[in-house]
Amino acid sequence: AIQMYENCLKKFFRYQNVDVLLYLARAYFVYGRLEETRRILIQARHIAPQDNLILFNLSYVLRHLATSTLKDEKSGLEQVVSAVRNLELAQKFFTMLSKATEKQKYDLNHAAAEARQCTDLLSQAQYHVARARKLDDEQRAIRMQQEKAKQEMESKRKEEEDASDGSGRRSTRPCWHNGRCTGRRRRIF
Repeated sequence: AIQMYENCLKKFFRYQNVDVLLYLARAYFVYGRLEETRRILIQARHIAPQDNLILFNLSYVLRHLATSTLKDEKSGLEQVVSAVRNLELAQKFFTMLSKATEKQKYDLNHAAAEARQCTDLLSQAQYHVARARKLDDEQRAIRMQQEKAKQEMESKRKEEEDASDGSGRRSTRPCWHNGRCTGRRRRIF
């Protein structure tokens, strides 16, 4: 279905038909490809900024993206902070959509429920940010330790090279006999 909608958009509508973009976004959402869904909905929003159904769907996808990122224990600090921003945006949009006065293509009560759910998730967000910050600090400490060990090994290797070059010893290499290394070293020159 995704391929069909993309071909239809490309051939017939030059990526400008909102209905086909919504069908494509729904197909991506069903397949669990939330980033692509978000990208398509933003594209549809640029074409029809007054359409509140697109805004509702975009907010719904933003909430799902944020929820999946916050649930992932391995999410980094940058991802978690971005998820919190997406969640704040979704909550703001849902609150605005729940207060619409004219007849809409979506349920106002559903928008209000989604806004409350975003608020609940935002109340838990500080825990997730703290967890991600701790994970990020641990990873940074490990990288610094590895870099320090690498620098120490490099300096040790250089010292050994300097010591062996100054001793007047000749360089050696493995001795090969019938295509196999004998393990013994022979002098070169």
